[in-house]
Amino acid sequence: MPKPLPGRYNLRTLQIINNNKTLDVLGSFIQEINFYESIYSPTVTGSLVLTDVENFISSPNGEGFYILGNEIIIFEFELAKYYIQDEDGKWSEGLPNLVRFVGRITEVKNRGLINDRSQNYELLFTSEELILDRNLPFSQSYSGMKISDMVNKVLDKLAPLSGRFIQPTKYLYDIIIPYWSPIRAINWLTSRAIPERSDHHPPMLFFQSFYTYDVISNAEEISDNKNLVDFTGEVSSKFYFCSLDWLTSFPPRKTLFNRPSNIDDPGTSQDAIEKYMSFNNVINYNIDTSFDTIQNTNVGMYTSRLISHDIKTKKWGYSDFTYDSSFPDYKHVEKRTPGKLFHGVTDILGNNFSDPKYVNSFLMMAGTGTPESPNHLTEISSGRASRLQSLNYFKIHAKVFGDGLLEVGDVIKFQIPSPEKDAERGYYEKFYSGNYLISAIHHRFNGIEYTLDLELCKESLSEEAS
Repeated sequence: MPKPLPGRYNLRTLQIINNNKTLDVLGSFIQEINFYESIYSPTVTGSLVLTDVENFISSPNGEGFYILGNEIIIFEFELAKYYIQDEDGKWSEGLPNLVRFVGRITEVKNRGLINDRSQNYELLFTSEELILDRNLPFSQSYSGMKISDMVNKVLDKLAPLSGRFIQPTKYLYDIIIPYWSPIRAINWLTSRAIPERSDHHPPMLFFQSFYTYDVISNAEEISDNKNLVDFTGEVSSKFYFCSLDWLTSFPPRKTLFNRPSNIDDPGTSQDAIEKYMSFNNVINYNIDTSFDTIQNTNVGMYTSRLISHDIKTKKWGYSDFTYDSSFPDYKHVEKRTPGKLFHGVTDILGNNFSDPKYVNSFLMMAGTGTPESPNHLTEISSGRASRLQSLNYFKIHAKVFGDGLLEVGDVIKFQIPSPEKDAERGYYEKFYSGNYLISAIHHRFNGIEYTLDLELCKESLSEEAS
């Protein structure tokens, strides 16, 4: 079976629709198509950079097609097919990988004439749901419901036909949405949600993926997960409402390497070298941040205190948070023996960053609600701030060939080369290598190849730092 070529794609459809008119843009010179997704963003955004020789933006051929904003834009890409490996190690050709994205044009940027017949400009667009969101403010009361059920109902207003994964939450709430947009309402609900099957309180996230496609060879498994897998082979965007712990609980989707083809390692086969230089190869990477102790302290990653107020009894209370004591409670990208992100360096008083003495370094305040309708904010706030900040502790940007396998929120394993060979780990960094969460993806189609710019975050080490 021939191996798929990394980064290859075929743009099958690129159309702009305004009222009843359809403009086929495939005939123009498309310089670049970009899509952006993030676990911190509720919708997908993107841009189309092109050279226009037909004056699409004004009135091509006198037909009166003007780009004024809010036009529908449709993309269809055919990516490299998946190759599925069964339990016996045999490979077979997977389902066709067709990506379809429907969005709305929001802005024209960087427009300029090249000559008297052509011009360059950039069309900015977003997923349809963001435009609809701005036009669908609503007021609604929910009584005796879980937040996950409320999110599901709000999504029914915003995106009734889109795929979604809604992680169940615990506790029943009485909540009123005061004429907010659907996304604003969901973001507010997300900040107050606690996963159902959790004794601690990992932060919840709400985001949209550009596409999703799970490599599953068992047809029965596909049919049992219709909400999670589009088994027709059509890849479409999907909304996720889930906890950070749910994302980090999965094993790595794939392993990425960055090593030259002339590896001086007698244990490395030619087949392994080919893998390094294909879909598993990291073209280039940059370690953006290793840590920022001042910022981590400022936002309460190490310690914090939440001051609570009961409006009915007029009583005050407080709860303290320390990174050290909470670390074992959460799920981490490193599975076996996850190590903390910092070691116990002590100050002149013999205390480390996570000492309870320093809880006043970051103070928060929250009301408790009422006995009839508690808001449980005292269970959420401190740990949420620390957990989200820990994702910024290690941050790497890595460029890889796109194959439609990775989506935002996936866990990958990244073997980062070391400037010197270690007796135990060979050519790989000791602490930087390991599992990472994909927190953001920039999908880039440049007319020749499809690449992914991955933002990788790591909130635990592969082992405890000594």
